[in-house]
Amino acid sequence: MRWFRKRRSRWADVDFFTLKPERCVEHTTDDANGRVVLLVPRFRKGPLAHWLQPRLRPERAHIKVNLEDRGSWLWQRCDGRRSVAEIVARFKDVFPAEQEQIDHRICMFLYQLEDNGFIRFTNLPMPGAPISTGDKP
Repeated sequence: MRWFRKRRSRWADVDFFTLKPERCVEHTTDDANGRVVLLVPRFRKGPLAHWLQPRLRPERAHIKVNLEDRGSWLWQRCDGRRSVAEIVARFKDVFPAEQEQIDHRICMFLYQLEDNGFIRFTNLPMPGAPISTGDKP
């Protein structure tokens, strides 16, 4: 039966390390310690986003998400030009003490950012699109 088939993950055929993350929300930097604060619009979709969001007071218009040191460092490298593999390699150089499962931890962090709409991957293939192998027919 068609109803009970397991859904295929959109990440099934994607090499996560080749993806290039790009920021989708505004941010500020805390001057005291250099940590990043994400400014997420209170209303992002639907009629409230179009009607109410522009009318909110500036201090109420955004939800502030504070990132810690390593998260701030990663956020600053999500520019749409660097691949996840390049970011992971540089992270290992900057934070040599944190090597335990660092590839997996960074991928999970970026996945969470993407799942919440804070970043997007510029070279992520569309669902259902054929995957190019680089060979010409």
